[in-house]
Amino acid sequence: MCLCVEVVGLVTPTITGNHDDRRPSSATYGRVCPTVSESNSDRNSYTTRGDASDQSDCAFLDNVVAEFGIPDIVIDDGSHQMKDMNATFNYLYPRLLKNSIYLVEDTFFSYWQEVGGGIGCPDSFIEKTKHMIDLLHADYTRGKVQSTQGARETSSIHIYDGAVVFEKQGRSHGITVTGSRQLFGEEITNNKQFAENIANFIYGNK
Repeated sequence: MCLCVEVVGLVTPTITGNHDDRRPSSATYGRVCPTVSESNSDRNSYTTRGDASDQSDCAFLDNVVAEFGIPDIVIDDGSHQMKDMNATFNYLYPRLLKNSIYLVEDTFFSYWQEVGGGIGCPDSFIEKTKHMIDLLHADYTRGKVQSTQGARETSSIHIYDGAVVFEKQGRSHGITVTGSRQLFGEEITNNKQFAENIANFIYGNK
């Protein structure tokens, strides 16, 4: 099995004394093919290549996909400019297939105005992530949020200190049974009993 991995990075660091020193993002991409050999000296075969370009350049990203195929894993550790992060996500994420992962690093830049972010800034990647969380729960908003194809294909969103991971696996929609029936196989309407059952479920009977 081969994995197609695309890493969007920078030729030089994003934040320097002079922001004009920032050079274009580069995409390192290729196929990683785990192999098994008797000697185990060559357990993994790597085919990679890197090119420098603007990570928000859709034509550049299109060439990457055309040559190496649709990525199984995308790691965005690029310019950390909000416009670039959003453009790359908007282009690549809808094209990912089932069982793909999209990871965005250094999301704390979303709170920095000098890269197009800021607290509550609608253009920040953190705000995009918050909106994706709403889309993930669109079925339960009583029509106030309209889901999208991308959200319907997203199984989970993991938020870490400085990173966000999207899993694109698809999911079933709508909770057809209550939480108590899912967990315990029976309907529990008493909140105290439900809380006790949850405690026992997590910690076991003491």
